[in-house]
Amino acid sequence: MQAANKREASNIKNAEQFVNDTASPAGDRKQLEDWLPGAKVRLESAQVQEQELQARVIEAEELQRVEQAKLDGLQGQLDRLDKELEKLPQPRDSGPH
Repeated sequence: MQAANKREASNIKNAEQFVNDTASPAGDRKQLEDWLPGAKVRLESAQVQEQELQARVIEAEELQRVEQAKLDGLQGQLDRLDKELEKLPQPRDSGPH
């Protein structure tokens, strides 16, 4: 998405330069003048969406780190309990009664 936004920004810049160049054909300038406002709005919208997505990714990564820390803590507790169980004497099987 970021690359597409950069390409669109470059296209807009080139179009603005073309429009401002008095040597450019009037018909072509008019066509780009009509295209530019919509292109700028679409680019701005895409940039806002990209920022929102980046914020969501950061939030998800932080949540993943928190949940991984919880999981690590639970795994540690389980390992300690397993070791404690290993220390307990094993019941003898006295066979059928």
